[in-house]
Amino acid sequence: MLLCMLIIVFNFVVYQNSYSQGTSNAVLQGTNKVVSYLQNKYLNLQIVQIYKRNIISPNINQNSLNDHYNSYYKLTNNKPKAEGTCAEVATALLTKAHKVNQGSYEYIFRTVMNTAVDNKYWTAKYGTYSGNIDALVTKSFKFWNSTKTGNNDHFNIYTTFVNNINSGKTSVFSCLDQQHAWRVGYAEYDIKYSQKILCSYITISKTERFIIVNDGWTGVEDGSDYVQYSYYPASSISSIFTLTKVV
Repeated sequence: MLLCMLIIVFNFVVYQNSYSQGTSNAVLQGTNKVVSYLQNKYLNLQIVQIYKRNIISPNINQNSLNDHYNSYYKLTNNKPKAEGTCAEVATALLTKAHKVNQGSYEYIFRTVMNTAVDNKYWTAKYGTYSGNIDALVTKSFKFWNSTKTGNNDHFNIYTTFVNNINSGKTSVFSCLDQQHAWRVGYAEYDIKYSQKILCSYITISKTERFIIVNDGWTGVEDGSDYVQYSYYPASSISSIFTLTKVV
């Protein structure tokens, strides 16, 4: 069964409806998993300080928006069943964050979903093809008379992402291996660890960086950061990722 949740880079998106099946293996679900990850990676780990900055973007439940869409249109002949709507949920969040429209998430999602369907950015089989995400953002924003556009980046993702967040701009981070994408923030851990050089150990200082994952299902009903957000190591970002930003 194909599963989904939002964009993805050089390939099509498949869709996922349950958090139990869905994130890339590299995703760390909660800060406790981040600490375990670092402890396993480094000898005699000491976390000196955590610098953390979240974007203002709630973890909206994708299934709830799908159910709303399907109920609103009662699955009429001219409306498909909403599933594999990762890109559409993310675009709705971008719409709010960039103050393009401040209506309800349900209203915005309906409009974005209809835009995706009408322009054939979305298909029932594959969800939304990654190459169409920037067009979906642009077309959706234009509906509300905004001149802001979507832009897909494939290089220097972490640096670009952090710069966007620091300037108060939200964006979407996507990975190909699980055809999944997220709305996010970032966290940076200053650490010290031991490394053996010849016959002795020395202490090394380093910063470990993570993209904060706002995935649309994990801990959505819980407002605490500990449960709601997951983390993706910046060191694992490669050419299979893309960043969709608003410009």
